[in-house]
Amino acid sequence: MNDDSAELLAFEEFVETEAQQNALATRLDITAETARKLLDENLTKAEVLDAVTRS
Repeated sequence: MNDDSAELLAFEEFVETEAQQNALATRLDITAETARKLLDENLTKAEVLDAVTRS
């Protein structure tokens, strides 16, 4: 993999992560930081909903 391909892949991963974070924050009315933490923990959808409803 050349440098351009690696940079493109890293950028695509960044964009995907940001999109997931924004969608989660918007749908569940939580902060971006909370969404980031939930995504970083690789939780299932049920676990995310459980975590949000408990807070």
